[in-house]
Parts: sequence; structure tokens; C-alpha cells
Amino acid sequence: MRLVDDEVLRRALGLAGHYRVETRTAIRHGVSVEDGIVAQMRRGRHDLVVLGVRAHAGEALSFGGVAAEVIAQSTGSVMLIAG
Repeated sequence: MRLVDDEVLRRALGLAGHYRVETRTAIRHGVSVEDGIVAQMRRGRHDLVVLGVRAHAGEALSFGGVAAEVIAQSTGSVMLIAG
């Protein structure tokens, strides 16, 4: 999984650099994805998190548990980008 994490971060940093956006990355182990995202938002006093999501089939529109928990726990804005 580490190689996948590194590749995702490398691509994100490349995109941010292209647009001259200051970017820092963090990988947390031993904590759920949603708790890690929310903890990092609080730790860094970030007011926006952008999540890549996929719509899940069902009667109600859903983007999954991670997105739902980040939205529920976040004190900042959450932008979902479906791809």
C-alpha cells in the first residue's frame, strides 16, 4: 500500500506545483481514514478538504462511509469530487 500512497501523493504534489499551490502531505497509520483526515484538518487548522469519491448505488445518494464521516465530523468545508 505504501507504493500506492506515494504515487497518489506524488501526483497530487505535481498538480499543485503546476498551479503554484503550496502543499504539504501527511500519511497516518493506525487510525481510520476518516479520523485521520479530520484530525489533520484540526491539527493544521485547515478549513477545506477535497475528497475524491464515487457514488454508491442505492435509493439515496451516497458517496460512502469515509465521506459521510468526514462531513459529519469536520468543522470546515468538504468538497467531494466524483470521478
